[in-house]
Amino acid sequence: MADKPVALAQKKLMDVKLGQLPSWLGTRDFTPNGLLGSVRGGYERYYNKYINVKKGGIGGVAMFLAGYIALSYLWEYDHISGGSTTETHRTTRPLKSFVCSSVILTPLSVCDCCDQE
Repeated sequence: MADKPVALAQKKLMDVKLGQLPSWLGTRDFTPNGLLGSVRGGYERYYNKYINVKKGGIGGVAMFLAGYIALSYLWEYDHISGGSTTETHRTTRPLKSFVCSSVILTPLSVCDCCDQE
């Protein structure tokens, strides 16, 4: 028994063939309300799949936090990499360890024997 044909507008993205993609995109709602509804639906699917479960774990929350950390890093990458040339940012010493009289010094410690910083 063959499956009933489904209208192109009702298909999910993963069910659309590559040749049908432009016409499928034409059936999508790109108004602000349509985009807001898409985001809301995606959030509800995520919440019901990973957060609102009977035997839940930390997986869904950890995935959300990992995504948040990755996005935050990408947003601040220029600041972290030193690409900003403004004078308001303080420069720090490179992270190195020093050896003095068989004592390993961290970048912020001072040696007692020779007062080497």
